[in-house]
Amino acid sequence: MSVTDKNELKLLKVRIKTWESEFFQTNSKKPSKEDIHQAPSDIKDAYRNYWKLKSKIENEKEDVWSESFNKCNQRAKNSNGRCSIEMLCDKIKQRSNIAMTKVNIL
Repeated sequence: MSVTDKNELKLLKVRIKTWESEFFQTNSKKPSKEDIHQAPSDIKDAYRNYWKLKSKIENEKEDVWSESFNKCNQRAKNSNGRCSIEMLCDKIKQRSNIAMTKVNIL
């Protein structure tokens, strides 16, 4: 996410909020989707560009903390395709069941 993207996003938001405020003063209601569709082309473009840029910035954020860093998504090389954490949990469960069985026998 670049500084220019952040600045552009802020400028678009100010333009949109200014128009929404003016719309509210003249119509005594917040603009609906239909009102936005009937707005001047520069306002429609501002909305369109705002959401495109906001999505771009959000996607860049997700790239940094994406699911690829989740250890369960880093698949271990085994035949059944299960991740190493799932396999570890299964081993712990098996060992606890064996221990519980020994306790019940005694």
